[in-house]
Amino acid sequence: MPEEVAVADSGPLIALAFAGCLHVLRDLHRTVLVPDAVWREVVDAGQGRAGAAEIAAAPWLQRTKLVNATDLLLRAELGPGEAEAIALAVDRRGLLIVDERQARRIAEMAYGLRVRGTVGTAGAGEAT
Repeated sequence: MPEEVAVADSGPLIALAFAGCLHVLRDLHRTVLVPDAVWREVVDAGQGRAGAAEIAAAPWLQRTKLVNATDLLLRAELGPGEAEAIALAVDRRGLLIVDERQARRIAEMAYGLRVRGTVGTAGAGEAT
């Protein structure tokens, strides 16, 4: 049965789209949220780059604005995409899909989030 909510950061989105495996996110999760900062980084600023068109064309990816601002720790330690992804995963109690090591560590240790990277996501999709 698919997990309820996943929040995706830019690295996994780009890697999965480039590999032709973006559909794995849809197969594994009922809802896949993309924070606004990640969308701007991947789709708006990434026009013509690997994965941008595929991500923009996936109607099941939900571009999502944060209701609450990211906290000081996130803004000080991470880029805007990772910070918003963690904040959104906390807010929605979802699985965070991120590759960046520091973001993973902060998400798990400071916020108690479940975290999966690109490889774990693609591997989980192959097992289903």
